[in-house]
Amino acid sequence: MKVKEVLEDEPIPISEAGEILKEETEKRREEERDKGYAQRRAFDHIQKFSKQDSEKAKELYQKLVEHNKVTPELAVKMTDLLPKEKDLIRALYSKERFALNEDTIEELLDIISEYRE
Repeated sequence: MKVKEVLEDEPIPISEAGEILKEETEKRREEERDKGYAQRRAFDHIQKFSKQDSEKAKELYQKLVEHNKVTPELAVKMTDLLPKEKDLIRALYSKERFALNEDTIEELLDIISEYRE
């Protein structure tokens, strides 16, 4: 069994993971290899739960990361979930060492609403 090395570890939105899986699927087709079980399951999951296309997700992610109260991990969660309510944003921040004020939550909801389909 080949053991692969982790080259990069960064959080990415689910729709971007879908793009990566599509590229890998094309490579496997060219090499005349089938998708593995894990790859098929991951691709099915992405198709079921991805709420937007990759380009919109990347734009939203970048805009959220630019905000001083949003970490890359939280930006990915917000990009994937596209929260509509203040309570969901509060829940995402429940393990952080700081609490968001109402104005900051409203700012985040406004940014997210621009990218909701």
